[in-house]
Amino acid sequence: MSALRENIEAFCKSRGIAVPSGFSRHSPSRYVVIRKTDGDWQLTAKTWFNVSDVINYLNNYCEGVEHKILDFKEEIELKRRGEKQLEKSGNLQDVA
Repeated sequence: MSALRENIEAFCKSRGIAVPSGFSRHSPSRYVVIRKTDGDWQLTAKTWFNVSDVINYLNNYCEGVEHKILDFKEEIELKRRGEKQLEKSGNLQDVA
């Protein structure tokens, strides 16, 4: 198991965020999205290396859905800035 996968799973476990079984099928990348589903937070099974891919996912699957964008390489939380960019909104350890 990769260190990145271990970090993501430990982060989720410590905050009660559900990790889907499909998460283990792919090598994780630095960007992850957690979404609120039926009142509970859940990690998406897919992760991304490029900001443009994250933005595309957000445009297609997160409109009107509460979500958080996390960068496990820089250990920060991100938010959208405009249509094509993300910016830092906090530190990973502060995400509830």
